[in-house]
Amino acid sequence: MLGFENEQAAMTEANRCIQCPGAPCIKACPIENDIPSALWELEQGHFAEAASVFRLTSTMPEVCGRICPQER
Repeated sequence: MLGFENEQAAMTEANRCIQCPGAPCIKACPIENDIPSALWELEQGHFAEAASVFRLTSTMPEVCGRICPQER
């Protein structure tokens, strides 16, 4: 299965982001996605806005999520 079972599950998972100072996740991302901002939008239920944040650094964010080296 790809993705989450439903919107609430995605929002709950996004809530795990603790908005670290210095955002080490951005520095670790090969294309420097603004991960904390996107997760904050997702946590609020703003799905289109979260996608827009990722589209600022990638024209195909859905691909990045599937090939992210962090997942290994």
